[in-house]
This record gives sequence, structure tokens and C-alpha cells, in this order.
Amino acid sequence: MSVKEQTPLAATDRTTEDSLAREQALDVTRSFIVQAPAGSGKTELLIQRFLALLTTVDAPEEIVAITFTRKASAEMRVRIMQALDRAGSPAPDAEHARRTWQVANDVLRRDTELGWQLLDQPSRLRIMTIDAFNGWLTRQMPWVSAMGSQVSIVDDASDLYREAVRAVLLDERSDARFGRELMRFLVHLDNRYYLAENLLVDMIAIRDQWIPVLYREEGSKDGAREQMEQILHHVIRQHLSQLHSDLPADMLAEAAALAHHAAATLDGTGNLSEASPLHPCLLADSPPAAAIEDFPAWQGIAHLLLTSAGTLRKPRGVDKRLGFLPEDPRKQHLQELLEKLVAHSEWCDRLAAVRTLPAERYEDDQWQVLDDILQVLLLCLEQLRRLFIQRGVLDHPQMAFAAAEALGGDLTPTDLALILEYRLRHLLVDEFQDTSSTQFRLLKLLTAGWSTEDGHTLFLVGDPMQSIYRFREADVGLFLTVWEEGRMGSVPLWPLRLYRNFRSQEGLVAWVNKHFSDIMPAQNDPDLGAVAFVSATAVREKEEHGVSLEISAGGSRTDEAERVAALCQEIREHPDEFGESAAILVRSRSHILEILPRLREAGIRCQAVEIEPLGRHPAVQDILSLARALTHPGDRIAWLAVLRAPWCGLRDGDLHALAAYDQYALLPDVITDDSMLTRLTDDGRQRVIRCRAALQNAMEQRGRKSLRREVEGCWIELGGPATTDAAGLDAARCGLDLLESLSPAGVMPELEVLYKEVEQLYAPPDPGADINLQVMTIHKAKGLQFDTVIVPRLDGKPRHGERRLLLWMERRADDGHSFILAPLAPRGEDEDQTYRYIRSILARKEEHEALRLLYVAVTRARRRLLLTATVKQSDDGDNEPQVVRPAKHSFLGHLWESIEAEATAQWFTAAGSQIEATEEGIKNQSPGSVRSRLGSDWSLPEIPTFALDQTEKPDKTEAVQDSWSMRAGKQARERGVVVHQLLAHIAMQSVSWWEGLSSHAKRSIVRAGFENTAGYAQHPDIEEVLELVKGMLADERGRWILQPQHDGRCEYALTGVLQGKVVRSVIDRTFVDEHGERWIIDYKVSGHEGSNLEAFLEMHSDAHRDQLRRYTDLMQMRESRPVHAALYFPVQRAWRVLIRGSGGTPDIS
Repeated sequence: MSVKEQTPLAATDRTTEDSLAREQALDVTRSFIVQAPAGSGKTELLIQRFLALLTTVDAPEEIVAITFTRKASAEMRVRIMQALDRAGSPAPDAEHARRTWQVANDVLRRDTELGWQLLDQPSRLRIMTIDAFNGWLTRQMPWVSAMGSQVSIVDDASDLYREAVRAVLLDERSDARFGRELMRFLVHLDNRYYLAENLLVDMIAIRDQWIPVLYREEGSKDGAREQMEQILHHVIRQHLSQLHSDLPADMLAEAAALAHHAAATLDGTGNLSEASPLHPCLLADSPPAAAIEDFPAWQGIAHLLLTSAGTLRKPRGVDKRLGFLPEDPRKQHLQELLEKLVAHSEWCDRLAAVRTLPAERYEDDQWQVLDDILQVLLLCLEQLRRLFIQRGVLDHPQMAFAAAEALGGDLTPTDLALILEYRLRHLLVDEFQDTSSTQFRLLKLLTAGWSTEDGHTLFLVGDPMQSIYRFREADVGLFLTVWEEGRMGSVPLWPLRLYRNFRSQEGLVAWVNKHFSDIMPAQNDPDLGAVAFVSATAVREKEEHGVSLEISAGGSRTDEAERVAALCQEIREHPDEFGESAAILVRSRSHILEILPRLREAGIRCQAVEIEPLGRHPAVQDILSLARALTHPGDRIAWLAVLRAPWCGLRDGDLHALAAYDQYALLPDVITDDSMLTRLTDDGRQRVIRCRAALQNAMEQRGRKSLRREVEGCWIELGGPATTDAAGLDAARCGLDLLESLSPAGVMPELEVLYKEVEQLYAPPDPGADINLQVMTIHKAKGLQFDTVIVPRLDGKPRHGERRLLLWMERRADDGHSFILAPLAPRGEDEDQTYRYIRSILARKEEHEALRLLYVAVTRARRRLLLTATVKQSDDGDNEPQVVRPAKHSFLGHLWESIEAEATAQWFTAAGSQIEATEEGIKNQSPGSVRSRLGSDWSLPEIPTFALDQTEKPDKTEAVQDSWSMRAGKQARERGVVVHQLLAHIAMQSVSWWEGLSSHAKRSIVRAGFENTAGYAQHPDIEEVLELVKGMLADERGRWILQPQHDGRCEYALTGVLQGKVVRSVIDRTFVDEHGERWIIDYKVSGHEGSNLEAFLEMHSDAHRDQLRRYTDLMQMRESRPVHAALYFPVQRAWRVLIRGSGGTPDIS
């Protein structure tokens, strides 16, 4: 039974149908697909089905229940065991609870009969996540799945993706098999290696979506092209067929005749070019058919009737530019037709979509690019598979592929598949609407050959109206297709739908029914991911209050945030009206960042669940700054942050005095200079003296302990724990844990890696927060319920999706399913029609999912639903300001037409929403609102002797000198030659080439350099050369020097006559920058002693200024552009511009 032709049922009829569906679901001889909307008791039904199946099997292991989260599987297991525990108790009164109790008693009798001992051995219940099930399958037959039994699963394999892609882009270029495809691929992307790398990495991460595209079709490339073009034709014909049939024939005939007349008129006046959309109408005056050859004529009619924006043309817009002269009687005919078409808005929308339909066929160059991309992707997959085997790891998509391989194909099942067919009798799948294509394929393989007669059953349950995980590859179209076809593979499925909502009170259910029937689709469309709305029947009685919609016209984000804080205050003060539990649900984490500080100011401590990024927590920022400072004395930003942190608490004036004292001096040296400290305030001086002892102690201990222990010990000695509360301590612990995980050898991780990892973590919930007020994203709230729900920022817009290297789309055709593909256009060129068409379809899928996301948000509420938003007002001077329609893609934009009248009566003003932070509230603020400094006389409490570190400390006066500066001249010269050669090689190859090499490969290159230069490979400076290059690439200026540049050259020899003498010079690095100006750069790789870096740099600048002047003079003999010359010191990561050419001032900071 299809959703699309259902008719509304009366409440009593729906209650009866709901009860009947729940009874049928317990028929263990049949297979079902169940649509269970929000609040319908889906989990209870699953448990009842599972228990009912237990009464029929010989062993519990014959039943498998698959969920998509560990939480869901744990909840299901716990509730089944609770049902069995309660079976001995008196029967409950509630209908659904009594049914569970009855079946649980039957299970216990079966348990006793067969000796299962489920109460003592709950592990016999096979309830697991889809990932756990995949792992179990691959472990059964590791030789078939090509995965050994000793593999570990990684949740984030992005580093391996990048390594695989780099291996293909950089190491495989000389491979004769793939060089041509790879070369064309890079040329297509304008040789932008970083772009190519990032696009390929993104594709690898979602490979479970497109791998079926590559392996779906058998045969030659030409056969695949022909089949895809047939799908393109099918898409176009299907659309044209609807156009042809949905408009009265006489109106369509008139439109075609008018388009022919317009084309003829323009042709007669010499104004009709072959590129004009009306040109195909010149030879056709009859109505176009739903045929490919008439596609251009339809586009001509669209041009005639619609504006460039796709809206119906206004009658007054008909003029000679369209082919209708002022005296032309046909002009009035077209104007009358346009007026008639106002009543056919859906047909006009479909006509506008003609412009976005794909092309009829692939151009040869487009198909070549497509084939090249697919070949490069296959190379990346091969390389990734090698890496997985080498490292003994798998990611979740690879585990899913391995599980499918373990089962074999439909016609060639493996021994495991045959064994499972015998041992696995019943399969239950929860949240089926969130199944991906890979998971769907696995389920089909698992149930291949099943039938009702052989005792196998399949039970799929979910709610397509709550499918909100497209970013995890969930495809709601799979649920809709199975529902409409009434089968999955060989298994026939009876559709059941639940209607009763046990969660929300009647007022909320009525509001949702009213507005979502307006905004959600009326029919299912699997290809577009459109899910028809199904109204619910409330079980709970209506309460006095239900939904409140408050919109600020012309207000600010701060006004709305303060209003939300005021609502939270009301909820806390009136539990009788709002209930005990409440949640603030947001579409995006950015939508809550303005609200959290307002809650803190009001003294409201909420439990934020994966909302606040860990890196934004002040305690974590302080710890990371401290780690940077201790490991890099020259990191001035980090040192200033350490001195400003609350454990030291220098004011801005004192910080400025320190920073300005000597801008090239190391700050750890500056704070030990007592004469400099006289420039600080008395308070500042006392604070520096107190803190510098702890900092010096930590720096002297560097390398003797793990980085985590060094940083944590210094943080404690400085008084870090005394500057925060329990939530801050938890966040600090998370930051230290991360630091430890990224520095197993005690070496500070690269900042890019460190901050990337920090961005992916969230601060733990405040342990002192009110557990009855939670803040989370809507995605996180799915499956939860609260007495009151607040959804702020209804007017917030979603982020735009990024461009992908390849777009694909599955379409259902008369002969089954197939795909169409389109590659990303070259730089500077417009997207081709097919790429644009697929992108428009994906955008429509996103729109449909946005509606479902809003549905999930509002259906979390049991008693109250509070919605807030801010809209703009137009100000046209004398007239009263008008509300500007909210953004189309926002929640409010979707709801606007349905709730506009309701909304305009419920404005709130900014002035009326202000709330005061009470004195008690200030005392109870959670971390991040106010940061208090430690007193200048603060001291660390006495530490027990057993807690002290027993590591011997070096003498404080011991000088730490640069290790390179102590070496003999010959060794230093050899090192300098190798460094210059290596930097030249990296600049010519690319930075990404070097970074993509393994540590072994890098070491081999440097070893070969020393062998050629010094005559022996085991040179003592190999590791330090590698560290030098690593440091240069970690420096923004260093990377800029080595990056590909226009007319870039290394070791560039110049000869010329200067002052009557022949001069020969070799320039380390030269290029033309983005401003068209020449740079000459000379490397200086020597080290220095002591702490006076500025004196060292000045000495080298004075010594080499004349040399750089010769270089610029020689270069200016060859070209007239401005020439700048500079020294770069890789060891110190320092930069000195000695010669500034005429022209624009370069950015040399």
C-alpha cells in the first residue's frame, strides 16, 4: 500500500487501525515493514516482536536485532531483560505493558523448557549495531573477506585517506599504466595539487556511497556510457511527459504556436541567433511531444513564458525583444495566455525545471574527464587497501565491504552465507530509514533466498519522517522503495503503520498535524527523498498551554538570547506548567553560542551535550598556550598568553611593556631580566617574579618527562587548578589527555595537527549543571523526549555544501535502478548541465531533510514547545516598517506561509526581553563567563613529600647552547650543502610531495645527499636536517618560500658585468609573487650561541647585504619588475628583508 493515495482517517478509525497493526506485528510467521512516527512506542513494539520470536526458536542466537547506535542496542537489551525480570510480577494495567508482560512469561516458559538461562546469560541475545555485526561477519571468514582476524577498527581514518591519496598523486606519477589518466586529471584541476588532494580525500571518506556506482555495471566503458545516457533520456522524457499531460491541450498548442510566431518574427528582423532558446521553435508550430528530439522546443516555450528567474512572465513584459511588435495582434494572445497560466502554477514550476534538466548525452571530453576521475579514485582505493593491510586496521566503510565479501553474491553465496541461512532465522532492523546503500546491500545479501514458507522472517521498523542523517550516507529513499514495492529482495513485506502518539499532549500533536501537513510533501518520492507527512492521533489529553511562537522583529541575536534565558528562568520557576525536564535544541552548534553566555549571566547552569568545542574553553586554551611556550621559547604569542592567563594575570600595560622591550628577544629571557622588570607596575612585577620560577623550572626539565607531565606539573605549580571550577578541571583533563595522545615520544605535535584534533572534541558537560536543562543539537536529541523543548534561531540558515569532485545520482527506471555521473567542471568554467542538474536534486533532498529535522525537533516535547526567531524589518522611510520574509532555507522560511498569521500576533520586543543577572546568579556562573586572576601573593599549597617528582634538577645557571654551533666547520659545511640541495628539491617537486613521503623515504633522501656530499651516508646530522626542514614547513613564511610560484627557480645561476667585472652568482631561491614582483632569497642555516637572536640576525644581515645587492643588480639587468631580496634562517625561522625594490610595498611582515 502506497502512502501517496491514502485518505485521512477519523481518530477512532486510526486508533483501531493502530491497534490492529500492533497485533499483526506479533505474527511471527510473516515479515513486516513498520512506519512508527515520533512517540508511537517503536522500541516497545520491537521488544514485543523479539520476545514473541523467542517463544518459537530453538536457540536465542537464531534471532538477530540490528540497531545503528550502541545506545539503542544497549537500551533494547536492558528493556528485554527488564521485561523478563518483571514477568513474575502481577500483570500491569496499561494495554501495551500487559502485552509485553504476557509474551515475557511465554519466553520464560520456553527458557525453562530448553535450558537457555537467559536471566543468567543475557549475552545470548544477539542485539548489536550494524558495525558490530559487520565485524562479526568478517571474523567468521577472514580469508574470504581478505581481512585477518587481528584487525582493529578506527573511527577516524582521515590521515590514512590522505596518505593513500598522496601516494597516488606523488609516487605513482611515473607509473606508465596510470600516468596519462593522472596527468589529465591534474590538468583538469589546473595542476592544483592541494585541491586535488582534498577533493580525493573527501571522496574516499564517502566511498561507500559511490563504490556501488563503479561496480554496478558490467561491460565496457562504452556500454556504461550508453547506459548512463539512457538514464539521462529517461529523466528528460519523464519530465516532459508530465509537462505534456498536465496542461490543457489547447493552452499547450497556443503556447507552441506563439513560440513559433516569436521565433519567426525575430528571424525576420535579423534578431534570432542560433544560440537563442527560441531558435528550435522556428521550424515547429505544433505542440512538442514528450520526446528527446522535442527537448529544445520545450526550452523555447520556457523562454517565452518565464522570466530568467523562473517565474511566470508578467503580461506587460511582452515586447519586441521577445518577438512581439507593438502592433502585433498576437501580443494580446500571449498576454491572455500568461493570465490563464496563473492558475497553473505547478505546471509553470515544472516548465521552469526544464532549464535545469541534464544534457541529453555526455560530450566526449566530459566523458574522458569522468573516466580519468574514476581511474584515479580506483588507484586511491587500491592504495588505501594496502595501507589498511600494512597497519592492521580498518575503518567502518571497509569493514562493511569486507562483511559483504564474506557473504558473497546473490548467485554465488559463500559457505558462511549458507550457514547463516540455516542458523539465522529472524532478523529485526531498527531505524531502517537511516540505512545507507552499503548497509542495504548487506541486508539483501543476508536475506537472499529467504521466503515465508521456510520459516525466515524480516522485521523492518522506522520512521521516514525522522530520517535526518544524509551526512552519514542514510538514504530514506530505500525505506520508501521497500514500502511501496512491498518487498526487500526475495522477502515479501506487509506494510504496517502506527498512528497513536503516546508522548505529546493533544495540543502539541494538533499543532504538528496542522502545520507539517502544509509544509511536508503530499506524496513520497524516493528519488528526491521526499517523505509524505502522516498525521498522528494523540493519546494524552490537551493541556492549557502548548506551543508558543515568539519572533523579534528588528531585534538582535543578543535580544533573542536573553529572551531564551528568560524562558529558561520561567521553566525553572514554574515546574507545574513546564514540567521537570527541558531542552534547548539547535540546528547548528553555532546557533547556541550567543545563548550560553546569557544563561550563565542569569545563573542558569545547563548541561551542554557536545556543544562547546573543547578548544574554546579557557582552561584548555591556557594549557595549549603553556605547552607551546614550554616547547618553543620563540613563540611570542604563546608566551604572552601564558603571562596573561589568570595564574599570572598581567594587565595589558605590563604585557605591552614586556613585548615592546625588545621585539626580537625571547620572552623567557626578558622576564628573567630584573632591570626590565622595573618598567612594570609593582603588581605586575610581583606576578612575573612569582610565575617565572615555575616556568624556568619546567623549561629546565624539558625532555626528562613526558610532555603531558611537564605541562601538567607546570600548570599545577603556576596555580592553574585554582583559576577554574569543576567544569574547567574536567576540560583541562581532556586537553591534557589529548596532548598525551598526540605526543607519545614527548615531542610537541605540529600545531596544525594539535588544533585540528582539538576542534573535533567537545568540552565535557558541567558536572554542577542542572541535569533537567540540557542543550544539544537536534541530531543528538533524536530518540529523546523532554517536558519542554525550546527551539531558538528558527531563522538560522544552514551551511552551504562544498563542491565535490564527482556527483552521482541513482534513478529508478522501467528496467530497474541505475546511476548518472557528472564531474566537477575545470577552474573558471561553468558547471555542465548534468552536474548542475544532480546538484539541484541533492539540494532538493537537503530541503526535504531540513523539514524532517524540524519535525524531529518539535516532536521531542511532551508538554510545551517554545519557538523563537529574529526577523528583519524593511525601512523605506515614511511608511511603517514591514517584516522581511525569512530566508528560504531556514526553519522559519519553511514554516512561514503556514504560521505567518499566528506569528504576527506573537511578537516580542527587545526592550521587553531584558533580564537581570542576579547576585546569586553571578556567584553560580559556570566556566567561561568571568575569569578571576590569582592574587599576586598567591602561593602553591604545601605538597606532600610522596607527591614530589624525584627527578634531579640541573643547575639553573647551566647554559643551553645551540647544538649545531659547537660543531667543526667541515661538518657544518656539509650540512649546509645538503640542506640547500634538499630545499631546492622540495621547491621544485612541491611541499606536498615531501610531506607525503614516509619517514623512511625522507631519511633515505637525506642520507643519499650526505653520501654524495661527504662521501659517507651515516652522517650525524641526518636527523637534524630532517628537523630543520620540518621546522621550516611549520613556519608560514618558510612554506611560502617553498610553495610553487610563478617563474620559480632554485640554485639559479646568473652571470653579468658589474663595475667592469664579470660577476657569477648562484641564487638559492627566486620567484615572482602574486603582485608580479620578484623575490630573491638566500638561506642561512648556521646556528647561534646565547639568547641574543637579534644581534645574530643583524650580524648576518650586515655581512650579506652587498651580496644580495649584487643579486638584485644582476636580476634587474634581465627584467624591469621590482626586485626584493631577503635572508631566511631555517634554524631560527627568522626572516630579514635587506633590499626593497621600487614599486608596491610587499607584505613582508
